[in-house]
Formats: sequence, C-alpha cells, structure tokens
Amino acid sequence: MARSPAVLALGRALAQARTAAGLSQQQAARQLGVSQSLISRSERGSRTPDASAVARMIELYDPPGALRAELGKLVDTVTVQQWSPVGSDEIAESLTDLERYERDASSITEVHPVLVPGPLQTREYAAALLAHGETPAIDMDQALAMRERRRAHVLGGDVGYVAIIDELALRRTTPPGGVDVRRGQLAALHEWSRLPAVSVRVIPAERGFYRGLVAGFEIIEFDDAPAVVHLEHYRSSTWLYSERDVAPVVATRDHLLGVALSEEESRTRLRALEGEL
Repeated sequence: MARSPAVLALGRALAQARTAAGLSQQQAARQLGVSQSLISRSERGSRTPDASAVARMIELYDPPGALRAELGKLVDTVTVQQWSPVGSDEIAESLTDLERYERDASSITEVHPVLVPGPLQTREYAAALLAHGETPAIDMDQALAMRERRRAHVLGGDVGYVAIIDELALRRTTPPGGVDVRRGQLAALHEWSRLPAVSVRVIPAERGFYRGLVAGFEIIEFDDAPAVVHLEHYRSSTWLYSERDVAPVVATRDHLLGVALSEEESRTRLRALEGEL
C-alpha cells in the first residue's frame, strides 16, 4: 500500500502534527523509541505505519482537534482500495500529490474525450475553462500555475507522456477568446506533439462510439512501483491504486491506442482542424 495517495496524505498530516508540536524527526523518534528512518519514511509516504504506531505519534504530538480528526480518518482510509478527496482543501492537497506522482513517473497517459488534458492546455485555453468554473474548488492563479508546472515537466522530456484526445474536444470553441483560443491551442498541440517524449493521439470523430468515451482518466506508471490512476471530477477526485481497479483502466488505455490515429495522422488532423478556422 506504500506510495498510495492516501498514504502520502497520512504522511503529510503526520509531518504537520510533528512540526506543530515543535519536534524534529530525531526528537520524535527518540521519544517514541523508534528509528528516525521510520519517522522519515512514514512522512514521505514510502512506508505505511500501522494504526498502533500512528496512535503513539498522535499521543506524542497532541495535535489540535481538526488535525487529530483528519489523522484518524486517514488511518482508516489507507486500508481501502481507493481514495476520493472532496472539498477545497482536500482537492488542493490531492493535486499536490498528483504533481508529486508525475515528477516520479516513468510514463503518463491522459485520456480525455471532452477537453484538452491539463498539461497540454495553453494558458489562454486553461484560463477560459477556469473562468467558467471548471475547477471551482481551487484558486485560478493556483490552478494556472499548476498547469504550467505540469506542462514544463511533460514537455521537458523527463517522462514519456501520451495524450489521447477525442476530436470533438478539439472542435469545441472555448469562450472567452473563441476561435483565437482554439486556434492557439491547436497550434500548440501540433508543435508539442513533435517533441520526442510527447505523443498526441487523436480519436477521429468518424470513429463514433468507443470504449472509454464515458470519462477521462490519467494513468501514472513508475519503474519501481505499481501504477496509480487519477480520476478528476467536478468537486472531487478519485485515486485508484489496487491492481483490481487499475488493470481495467490500463486495458482501456491500450484499446484506445488502437482506436486513435497514429502520431503522424494525429498531427495531420490537428493541422487540418487549425486550417478550418
């Protein structure tokens, strides 16, 4: 279970409680009679502390009521097979975890039948979406800054990035800005699709219905850990990290790669869509 989003959230809350108590990792380890590495790994999310260990930490740190309640909830959460943060604070923390996963990933695949995936959104396209309340749980400046960091990472060539996008998402005019916003987004996608570490695959409108059309998803894969799946909803998100839940999503991704146009065909389609404007 280590490295699951819920374990990361628990580690973050434990670190917050320890810091608020004025203790260093070394001091906490000494008073608990454990190694400092155990404290460090628990806070990084690379180790899942058992309930009794967390209870001892809570007793030592004596956090205020709200943080104590959050820790108790997270201890229960790490034993389940998926995690769904809801609300402004939890969404913001979940997106922070998303960035952390993407930095550690060996490959990322995003599937979106409705919109251009976040890391490949131009600033103008993203601002238009945010202005219309597409991410109501977080601040616009924060959301734009996050998209730019994610874009810099995937375009920087540190990770293999695949975007599978329905053509109808590319045909959607995005107000305000309208045609100009759409033209700029199509041009950027065409340019970025030529980068060695970026693959843009368009599912053409003539394909009609296909498996995976119902919703978008992101698969984050690692060299040294099992894959996780991130599902973004309107005011919440869901993380899947059990093999039982992740495997069907990976199978759908593989199916869609067969449905989509090739990389070169996708670039041709992007150029054609831009030429229609």
